[in-house]
Amino acid sequence: MARKRMIDPNIWQSEDFSKLSTLAKLVFIGLFSLADDEGRGRSNPVYLKSNLFPYEEGIRSADIDKTLSEISSNMSVIFYSCDGSKYYSLYNWNTWQKIDKPSKSKIPEYDEKTMQKIFDDNSTNVRRKVSPNIKEKENNNNEQKQILLEHFNLIWEKYPNKKGKAKAIEYYLQWIKGRTIAGITRKLTDEQMYYAVIKYQKECEKNSIEQQFIKHGDTFFNKAILDYVEVKDE
Repeated sequence: MARKRMIDPNIWQSEDFSKLSTLAKLVFIGLFSLADDEGRGRSNPVYLKSNLFPYEEGIRSADIDKTLSEISSNMSVIFYSCDGSKYYSLYNWNTWQKIDKPSKSKIPEYDEKTMQKIFDDNSTNVRRKVSPNIKEKENNNNEQKQILLEHFNLIWEKYPNKKGKAKAIEYYLQWIKGRTIAGITRKLTDEQMYYAVIKYQKECEKNSIEQQFIKHGDTFFNKAILDYVEVKDE
Protein backbone atom coordinates (compact mmCIF):
# COMPACT_ATOMS: atom_id res chain seq x y z
CA MET A 1 0.00 0.00 0.00
CA ALA A 2 1.39 3.40 -0.97
CA ARG A 3 2.36 5.75 1.86
CA LYS A 4 1.34 9.38 2.16
CA ARG A 5 2.90 11.64 -0.48
CA MET A 6 3.64 15.34 -0.57
CA ILE A 7 2.37 17.77 -3.20
CA ASP A 8 4.84 20.61 -3.70
CA PRO A 9 2.85 23.88 -3.89
CA ASN A 10 5.16 25.05 -6.69
CA ILE A 11 3.49 22.54 -9.00
CA TRP A 12 0.61 24.97 -9.54
CA GLN A 13 3.02 27.56 -10.98
CA SER A 14 4.77 25.04 -13.22
CA GLU A 15 4.47 25.86 -16.93
CA ASP A 16 4.74 22.19 -17.85
CA PHE A 17 2.00 21.23 -15.41
CA SER A 18 -0.21 24.03 -16.76
CA LYS A 19 -0.11 22.45 -20.22
CA LEU A 20 -2.01 19.41 -18.98
CA SER A 21 -5.76 19.08 -19.22
CA THR A 22 -7.66 19.13 -15.93
CA LEU A 23 -8.06 15.36 -15.94
CA ALA A 24 -4.38 14.84 -16.80
CA LYS A 25 -3.41 17.02 -13.83
CA LEU A 26 -5.45 14.82 -11.51
CA VAL A 27 -4.02 11.65 -13.02
CA PHE A 28 -0.45 12.96 -12.69
CA ILE A 29 -1.00 13.71 -9.00
CA GLY A 30 -2.54 10.25 -8.75
CA LEU A 31 0.61 8.70 -10.21
CA PHE A 32 2.85 9.86 -7.42
CA SER A 33 0.08 9.17 -4.91
CA LEU A 34 0.08 5.50 -6.01
CA ALA A 35 3.84 5.24 -6.61
CA ASP A 36 5.92 2.94 -4.44
CA ASP A 37 8.86 4.16 -2.36
CA GLU A 38 11.12 4.30 -5.41
CA GLY A 39 8.67 6.34 -7.48
CA ARG A 40 7.40 3.52 -9.68
CA GLY A 41 3.92 2.21 -10.34
CA ARG A 42 1.63 0.38 -12.75
CA SER A 43 0.34 2.39 -15.69
CA ASN A 44 -2.40 0.13 -17.02
CA PRO A 45 -5.41 2.46 -17.66
CA VAL A 46 -7.91 -0.01 -16.18
CA TYR A 47 -5.85 -0.25 -13.01
CA LEU A 48 -5.44 3.53 -12.74
CA LYS A 49 -9.14 4.18 -13.34
CA SER A 50 -10.21 1.69 -10.68
CA ASN A 51 -7.81 3.17 -8.13
CA LEU A 52 -8.04 6.88 -8.87
CA PHE A 53 -11.68 7.25 -9.89
CA PRO A 54 -13.59 4.19 -8.61
CA TYR A 55 -16.88 6.07 -8.25
CA GLU A 56 -16.67 8.36 -11.29
CA GLU A 57 -18.89 6.75 -13.92
CA GLY A 58 -18.24 9.64 -16.30
CA ILE A 59 -14.52 8.85 -16.45
CA ARG A 60 -13.54 5.84 -18.55
CA SER A 61 -10.30 3.92 -18.75
CA ALA A 62 -10.00 5.23 -22.30
CA ASP A 63 -9.98 8.77 -20.89
CA ILE A 64 -7.18 7.85 -18.49
CA ASP A 65 -5.29 6.31 -21.39
CA LYS A 66 -5.32 9.62 -23.29
CA THR A 67 -3.99 11.59 -20.34
CA LEU A 68 -0.91 9.39 -20.03
CA SER A 69 0.33 10.65 -23.39
CA GLU A 70 -0.05 14.25 -22.21
CA ILE A 71 1.79 13.49 -19.00
CA SER A 72 4.61 11.71 -20.80
CA SER A 73 5.23 14.69 -23.07
CA ASN A 74 5.09 17.38 -20.41
CA MET A 75 6.13 15.94 -17.07
CA SER A 76 9.18 14.15 -15.66
CA VAL A 77 7.90 10.61 -15.93
CA ILE A 78 8.66 7.68 -18.21
CA PHE A 79 6.16 5.00 -19.21
CA TYR A 80 7.54 1.63 -20.23
CA SER A 81 6.63 -2.02 -20.69
CA CYS A 82 8.33 -5.12 -19.34
CA ASP A 83 7.22 -8.72 -19.84
CA GLY A 84 3.85 -7.56 -21.13
CA SER A 85 3.07 -5.28 -18.18
CA LYS A 86 3.05 -1.48 -18.21
CA TYR A 87 4.75 0.69 -15.64
CA TYR A 88 5.84 4.26 -14.97
CA SER A 89 8.80 5.79 -13.18
CA LEU A 90 8.91 9.35 -11.85
CA TYR A 91 12.17 11.24 -12.35
CA ASN A 92 13.75 13.11 -9.43
CA TRP A 93 11.56 11.17 -7.05
CA ASN A 94 13.85 11.62 -4.05
CA THR A 95 13.96 15.37 -4.65
CA TRP A 96 10.22 15.78 -4.15
CA GLN A 97 9.42 12.94 -1.76
CA LYS A 98 11.17 12.21 1.51
CA ILE A 99 10.62 8.56 2.42
CA ASP A 100 11.37 7.30 5.90
CA LYS A 101 12.65 3.71 5.77
CA PRO A 102 11.73 3.11 2.10
CA SER A 103 10.75 -0.35 0.90
CA LYS A 104 12.41 -1.86 -2.13
CA SER A 105 10.33 -1.59 -5.29
CA LYS A 106 8.78 -4.75 -6.70
CA ILE A 107 8.52 -3.07 -10.11
CA PRO A 108 11.45 -3.49 -12.52
CA GLU A 109 13.56 -0.39 -13.06
CA TYR A 110 13.50 0.98 -16.60
CA ASP A 111 16.31 -0.34 -18.78
CA GLU A 112 16.48 1.18 -22.25
CA LYS A 113 18.36 -1.86 -23.56
CA THR A 114 15.79 -4.45 -22.60
CA MET A 115 12.54 -2.50 -22.19
CA GLN A 116 10.36 -0.46 -24.50
CA LYS A 117 9.02 3.02 -23.95
CA ILE A 118 5.27 3.22 -24.40
CA PHE A 119 5.36 6.80 -25.67
CA ASP A 120 7.45 8.54 -28.28
CA ASP A 121 9.67 11.19 -26.69
CA ASN A 122 8.57 13.98 -29.00
CA SER A 123 4.90 13.45 -29.55
CA THR A 124 1.69 13.15 -27.55
CA ASN A 125 0.10 11.33 -30.45
CA VAL A 126 2.52 8.48 -31.17
CA ARG A 127 1.35 5.66 -28.92
CA ARG A 128 0.96 1.95 -28.83
CA LYS A 129 -2.66 0.86 -28.72
CA VAL A 130 -3.64 0.39 -25.10
CA SER A 131 -7.34 1.18 -25.08
CA PRO A 132 -9.22 -0.85 -22.42
CA ASN A 133 -12.14 -1.31 -24.79
CA ILE A 134 -10.17 -3.03 -27.54
CA LYS A 135 -12.27 -4.78 -30.20
CA GLU A 136 -10.44 -7.83 -31.39
CA LYS A 137 -10.39 -7.18 -35.12
CA GLU A 138 -6.99 -8.84 -35.43
CA ASN A 139 -7.10 -11.93 -33.27
CA ASN A 140 -3.64 -13.01 -34.34
CA ASN A 141 -1.98 -9.77 -33.31
CA ASN A 142 0.32 -10.88 -30.49
CA GLU A 143 0.81 -7.42 -29.07
CA GLN A 144 -2.90 -6.73 -28.85
CA LYS A 145 -3.55 -10.09 -27.25
CA GLN A 146 -0.82 -9.45 -24.69
CA ILE A 147 -2.50 -6.18 -23.74
CA LEU A 148 -5.83 -7.96 -23.28
CA LEU A 149 -4.21 -10.64 -21.14
CA GLU A 150 -2.68 -7.96 -18.95
CA HIS A 151 -6.12 -6.41 -18.48
CA PHE A 152 -7.55 -9.83 -17.65
CA ASN A 153 -4.88 -10.40 -15.00
CA LEU A 154 -5.88 -7.17 -13.28
CA ILE A 155 -9.46 -8.44 -13.14
CA TRP A 156 -8.36 -11.93 -12.09
CA GLU A 157 -6.48 -10.52 -9.09
CA LYS A 158 -9.86 -9.58 -7.61
CA TYR A 159 -11.64 -12.87 -8.34
CA PRO A 160 -12.18 -14.87 -5.11
CA ASN A 161 -11.63 -18.37 -6.56
CA LYS A 162 -8.52 -18.88 -8.68
CA LYS A 163 -9.58 -22.19 -10.24
CA GLY A 164 -10.40 -22.39 -13.95
CA LYS A 165 -8.22 -19.49 -15.07
CA ALA A 166 -7.30 -20.85 -18.52
CA LYS A 167 -10.92 -21.30 -19.56
CA ALA A 168 -11.87 -18.00 -17.89
CA ILE A 169 -9.37 -16.24 -20.16
CA GLU A 170 -11.03 -17.80 -23.20
CA TYR A 171 -14.45 -16.55 -22.12
CA TYR A 172 -13.01 -13.11 -21.29
CA LEU A 173 -11.58 -12.77 -24.80
CA GLN A 174 -14.87 -13.93 -26.28
CA TRP A 175 -16.79 -11.27 -24.33
CA ILE A 176 -14.40 -8.60 -25.58
CA LYS A 177 -14.92 -9.72 -29.16
CA GLY A 178 -18.61 -10.52 -28.74
CA ARG A 179 -20.45 -13.72 -27.78
CA THR A 180 -23.65 -14.91 -29.38
CA ILE A 181 -26.10 -16.34 -26.87
CA ALA A 182 -29.66 -17.28 -27.85
CA GLY A 183 -29.14 -15.52 -31.16
CA ILE A 184 -28.07 -12.25 -29.53
CA THR A 185 -24.50 -10.97 -29.74
CA ARG A 186 -23.30 -9.37 -26.54
CA LYS A 187 -20.05 -7.63 -25.70
CA LEU A 188 -18.52 -6.70 -22.37
CA THR A 189 -15.75 -4.20 -21.71
CA ASP A 190 -12.87 -4.61 -19.29
CA GLU A 191 -14.50 -2.17 -16.90
CA GLN A 192 -17.82 -4.00 -16.93
CA MET A 193 -16.12 -7.29 -16.14
CA TYR A 194 -13.89 -5.72 -13.50
CA TYR A 195 -16.80 -4.26 -11.57
CA ALA A 196 -18.85 -7.44 -12.04
CA VAL A 197 -16.06 -9.36 -10.31
CA ILE A 198 -15.89 -6.76 -7.53
CA LYS A 199 -19.65 -7.06 -7.04
CA TYR A 200 -19.46 -10.86 -6.84
CA GLN A 201 -16.48 -10.67 -4.50
CA LYS A 202 -18.38 -8.39 -2.11
CA GLU A 203 -21.42 -10.67 -2.29
CA CYS A 204 -19.31 -13.65 -1.27
CA GLU A 205 -17.81 -11.70 1.63
CA LYS A 206 -21.16 -10.34 2.79
CA ASN A 207 -22.78 -13.79 2.77
CA SER A 208 -19.66 -15.48 4.19
CA ILE A 209 -19.66 -18.00 1.37
CA GLU A 210 -17.12 -20.75 2.00
CA GLN A 211 -14.33 -21.13 -0.54
CA GLN A 212 -15.56 -24.46 -1.89
CA PHE A 213 -18.92 -22.90 -2.80
CA ILE A 214 -17.51 -19.90 -4.66
CA LYS A 215 -17.85 -20.33 -8.42
CA HIS A 216 -14.74 -21.36 -10.28
CA GLY A 217 -13.42 -18.65 -12.57
CA ASP A 218 -14.44 -20.46 -15.75
CA THR A 219 -18.02 -20.86 -14.49
CA PHE A 220 -18.30 -17.20 -13.57
CA PHE A 221 -16.83 -15.82 -16.81
CA ASN A 222 -18.85 -18.21 -18.93
CA LYS A 223 -22.37 -16.96 -18.16
CA ALA A 224 -22.70 -16.18 -14.44
CA ILE A 225 -21.00 -12.86 -15.00
CA LEU A 226 -24.15 -11.63 -16.75
CA ASP A 227 -25.94 -11.62 -13.38
CA TYR A 228 -23.50 -8.99 -12.11
CA VAL A 229 -23.14 -6.62 -15.01
CA GLU A 230 -25.47 -4.59 -17.18
CA VAL A 231 -25.20 -5.83 -20.75
CA LYS A 232 -26.57 -3.99 -23.75
CA ASP A 233 -27.77 -5.97 -26.75
CA GLU A 234 -26.07 -5.01 -29.97
